[in-house]
Amino acid sequence: MIRAIAISEGNQGLKNLGELISSMSDLELMATVNDPGQGLDYLQSHPDIAVVFQELGKPRINGIPLATQLPPGVQRVIISSRTEDAKDAFDLDATDYLVSPVTIDRFSKTMDKIRQKRLIAEQSLPPASEKKMATEGEVLMVKVDTRMVRLRLEEITHIKGEGNYVTIYTTRGKW
Repeated sequence: MIRAIAISEGNQGLKNLGELISSMSDLELMATVNDPGQGLDYLQSHPDIAVVFQELGKPRINGIPLATQLPPGVQRVIISSRTEDAKDAFDLDATDYLVSPVTIDRFSKTMDKIRQKRLIAEQSLPPASEKKMATEGEVLMVKVDTRMVRLRLEEITHIKGEGNYVTIYTTRGKW
C-alpha cells in the first residue's frame, strides 16, 4: 500500500483528490492538512508516508520551501492551477506536476510514475542477504522520561537527532 498525505495552502484545489485517490486500490490518503508546516510535522511523525500531493496556492504561502525539506525517499507531486509553477516543481525533482482540476486519466499516469520510482528504489537496495539485520529478540533499552522502554531492533524504522535528545521511530510509534 502506498501511503500519502495531501497538503493544501488553503485553496479548494484538492477537493477532488480524495475521489482520485480512492479510485486507486494501492493508494491510501492518510491525512489532508491546510498548512505546509503542519504537513512537514505530520511527515516527521509518520515515516511510512511515501508520497506528498502538494497543492500550491495563489499567492504561494510557503509551499516551495516545504518541498525542499521533505524526508529522503518521499515522492512529491505538485498540483497547481498555474502552468508556470511546473518549472519550480521539476527544479525540486517532483515526481510529477498536475494542473488542477485533475482528471482521472492524468492522475493514473502520475500513479504509474510513482509506482515506477518505487520499483526502481526497491531494486536498488542491497539484497537481504547482504544487509546486517537485527536478529529476532535483540532489544535496545531506552530511557523515556523516568522509565526504561524495551524496543525490539527489528521494529526501529529510523532515528532522528533533536538537540540533546533523539526520537526513535518504530512500527509501534515514536519514543
